[in-house]
Order: sequence, then C-alpha cells, then structure tokens
Amino acid sequence: MPTLYEWVVEHIDEHGDIVDVFHGDKLAAVLPWVGEAPSGCRSDIGLVRDEVDSRGKLYRSWAYVDADGLAEEFDNGRRVPKRFLAEWASAGKPTPKSLNSTKES
Repeated sequence: MPTLYEWVVEHIDEHGDIVDVFHGDKLAAVLPWVGEAPSGCRSDIGLVRDEVDSRGKLYRSWAYVDADGLAEEFDNGRRVPKRFLAEWASAGKPTPKSLNSTKES
C-alpha cells in the first residue's frame, strides 16, 4: 500500500489542545496559516506520514518543526524523505519562533 505525506499547521491553545488543523500537499499551502492562530494559541508545523498495511490498518506518524527546523525522523523512527527536507530548506528554514504570531484581540 502507498505511503502518503501531507504538511500540517496546528493551532494549539494554552491547554495543549488542537483548536484547528490546516492540511496541504505543499509546505507553501500551509505556511500562511501559521500567522493566523487565534489569540492565545500557537502554531505548530509538521509533516504527517500515513501508511496503510495490506489489511487496511492506518499507521500515522508525525515529524514536527522545532527551533532546529524540521525533524529528520518521524515519531515512529522512520526517516523523513529527502524531498521534504529539501522543501523545508527551500522555504528558508523558518522556525515556529520566526513564524509564530499571537494575534491580539
């Protein structure tokens, strides 16, 4: 079965709950949502990996961006494909700190 990938921006409130999620096949499609977090929320950027086995069971894993950039491994230990690391690098390697803004109401 194929392995699918998508970029996400998650808006996270002060309790750590996900308030909203924006998905896209390209990083450029989700980056505009980083600065749109509601007041009191932060934006987390990540790459989601979906793998479906022959019985149809979904295995989902995440690689998030931190101060050092995009993680090189997903949380299940699989490597992030080079094409996504290159896409991240071509975006100027933004970090959540450089992209994040908390809107004041």
